[in-house]
Amino acid sequence: MKSIWFYILGAVLLIALGFYFGRQTNDKVKIEYIKGETVIDTVVISDPIYVEVPLKPKYIIKYDTVVIDNIRYISEQIDTTAIIQDYIVTRTYAFNVFNNDTLGKFDVRQKVGYNKLLSFDYTFTPMTRQITHFKEPVFTPFITGGYSTDNSFLLGGGLYYKHIGIEYLMNVTTRDQIFSWQVDDPIIFNRLNKNEVYHTFKLNYKF
Repeated sequence: MKSIWFYILGAVLLIALGFYFGRQTNDKVKIEYIKGETVIDTVVISDPIYVEVPLKPKYIIKYDTVVIDNIRYISEQIDTTAIIQDYIVTRTYAFNVFNNDTLGKFDVRQKVGYNKLLSFDYTFTPMTRQITHFKEPVFTPFITGGYSTDNSFLLGGGLYYKHIGIEYLMNVTTRDQIFSWQVDDPIIFNRLNKNEVYHTFKLNYKF
């Protein structure tokens, strides 16, 4: 009976050592980028700050063919109608300025007509950088207790280091149990004695 308490005391000591090592930690830094609230707005269009008349303007030219004395001449004329049509046309542009995991997303939609910027709308979803300092345990201890159908109690524990764990189980029977199985001939018997202590060592892997 004394041997049982000796094993129990040893198991408790191992569990205490496991919790001691479990208190050891490493400093960790976690950096996350949190998506903020999307902002949709319209920019008020002001008068241009600078207007320039080019020295060599680029006109819209139309070409006509004229025949004089069986000789073909190609004439160039400024296409006033095309210039007016181009002047009154309203063009809508939609494009992305940037889109990444650190700054966010910035989209622009603008209209141009009558040689002016008519509207400027934008959509901006910012990304906020968040830094979290925390301590990660080097070892993760655990304890195990249970009951088996062979009328024995289980007590133990172990440690996890990252994904790999080592576990010890002490199996104490509460009454005599006789197990038998047939392997050809003869019949083999196996007995678990009352108050006998059996030991199990396990290697675990955490996914």
